[in-house]
Amino acid sequence: MDTNTRCVLAGIVGAALIPLAIVADARAILIRHDQDPQRYLADPADYPFLAEVGVAHGTLISADWILTSAHVANGVSPISGSVKIAGRSVGVKRIIYHPSWEGDLPEGFAEPSWVDLALIQLVEPLTGIKPVRLYDRFDEKGKELVFVGRGKTGDGRGEALIEDRNLRFATNIVTKAEKHLLHIRFDEPPAGMELEGIGGPGDSGGPALLREAGEFFVMGVCFRNDGQGNPDLEFKYGTNDEYVRVSTHLDWIRSVMVSKTTGCIWHDLGHEAWPQSDAGRAAQAFFEAFNSIDRARLIAFEDTWRFAEELRAMPSDTRADMWLRQARTWKTLVPRRWLLVTPGKLIVLAQSGRQWRSVRFEMQGPAPHRVRDILISREDPPADPKSGE
Repeated sequence: MDTNTRCVLAGIVGAALIPLAIVADARAILIRHDQDPQRYLADPADYPFLAEVGVAHGTLISADWILTSAHVANGVSPISGSVKIAGRSVGVKRIIYHPSWEGDLPEGFAEPSWVDLALIQLVEPLTGIKPVRLYDRFDEKGKELVFVGRGKTGDGRGEALIEDRNLRFATNIVTKAEKHLLHIRFDEPPAGMELEGIGGPGDSGGPALLREAGEFFVMGVCFRNDGQGNPDLEFKYGTNDEYVRVSTHLDWIRSVMVSKTTGCIWHDLGHEAWPQSDAGRAAQAFFEAFNSIDRARLIAFEDTWRFAEELRAMPSDTRADMWLRQARTWKTLVPRRWLLVTPGKLIVLAQSGRQWRSVRFEMQGPAPHRVRDILISREDPPADPKSGE
């Protein structure tokens, strides 16, 4: 396949992952304790542009593009994934991550300059749903917002959350606007708005919406709560939700949407080398060890490429034995093509006899990056395995 060949991800259908895929961290709506919870229930017909991306959300911003968080998109396969919108399941054509995003990292690793944004292109344009417009002004501070989501809900006192998958909305005000982030404070009653709330466990990737003249604009993308990781603080009164600011990333969003090839170039290992990155070197080492069907080489791969925390969770010999059993079953797993999605995420299409498989390498940083997970799914072959067309 020529390096300029456009990818045809929509034509490849996946099956079960080996091992199980990591589920993206999710968020949902937290409400005031002194209001009737029924007042926060939303009619899905009022927000037809809200997409369900895995267990989280995204926003339809054109007929075939969804804006979401990178860490949410990271849980969706760019080969066999789909999203749900207006009751329809729609296949994913390609997923594009903001170039600054390093990967879905453990708490404390993320840098403030890493922009947690991604765009998902659908295999076909949607009709009958009006997309949300992108907010293009820089006057967000003090604006009143609406945000919506499904999943667990509760109030700012930190009591037990419930999960009923009902759609809820809440309102709030932008308290601070930084280059990359908008901050929304959850005020304790009697302060705050009448139906004030913030995101909580089930709504990452969802929109912060401004309504003007009867039309919605997406102003931010749900990222995190500044109390996360601290059980005494997270999602409670006094904490701030942080949304990735749309207005300062419009150039990137628009450039991706007009590009025909961004994030879509598959490289043929018959004509090209592995990518010169930690992910590329890890992938090459994995396939060499796997195809050797040699336990010592598989243990050496794990010892070299896993972080110490990962090895504590599962020792290298345990993982090596898992790979060895699979290698003896498959005999060979020959890498054919690769797609470097982000510096920390590499997808390889490989063949085992007549069977095609995608092998996804999830790296973990900061540099030098090491392997967090290797996910393998069974795939149908491309229409023309020789050209990828």
